[in-house]
Amino acid sequence: MTEEKAMRQALRIFRHCLDHKGLLRQEEDPSLFECLQAFDTAQALAMIEEEMNLKFLTSNDRVYLIPSFDNTTFGMSLREYREDFGTGTRLESAFLVSYIQMMIFWLFFGGKNSSNPKQRDFIQMKDLIEEIDALFQRMREEKDTVLDFDSQYRFNFSRIAETWKNKQYGGEGQEFTTKFGTVRRAVNQLKDHSLVTFVEDEIRPTRELTDKFLNYYLREERVAEMHRLFEEMKGE
Repeated sequence: MTEEKAMRQALRIFRHCLDHKGLLRQEEDPSLFECLQAFDTAQALAMIEEEMNLKFLTSNDRVYLIPSFDNTTFGMSLREYREDFGTGTRLESAFLVSYIQMMIFWLFFGGKNSSNPKQRDFIQMKDLIEEIDALFQRMREEKDTVLDFDSQYRFNFSRIAETWKNKQYGGEGQEFTTKFGTVRRAVNQLKDHSLVTFVEDEIRPTRELTDKFLNYYLREERVAEMHRLFEEMKGE
């Protein structure tokens, strides 16, 4: 295969992922997916990964395009993340939602079995809220430790814990005004990005979320860091 043909195939794969929310399915374009098997095409994709600061993750019959954490071109900035909830969303609310989503990921994939860290298949909304309640209550009780933690990681957990405490559980109100509404918004955003399903107050990870966590985000060094952070947060 010529270098030009390999690069054209790699660019077609790249373009397909960009046009399909970062995903190439074998069933959608079998011939394009088959191009991944060619060594020269794989080399061209590696060049794109290096130059564009991203990763092509192959998982059986799918390819996912995953921007690196510091990718300012294809990744979501804090401003874009905040505006995903609406242009008038307060920064504090956006941070709270992000911490709730971190908790969701940890509850699903925080197991200590390195070969398969997935520790549950679903979680009920009421159980998720109880977990978040317990986490933020612990933070409020260990205020000095949390302030040191905030200073080290710039997470501002102490302020977010107070914000969460002051919310009512449910009742009438718009998004972010109650605990239930805030968690529902956090889950809905993940649902909008095809990362979870949400039916009758039951949250389940999608195959996309599972593939990305088990095959990319939960590499050994990331697992160790995630456990350390959450064990500190939970006082363990």
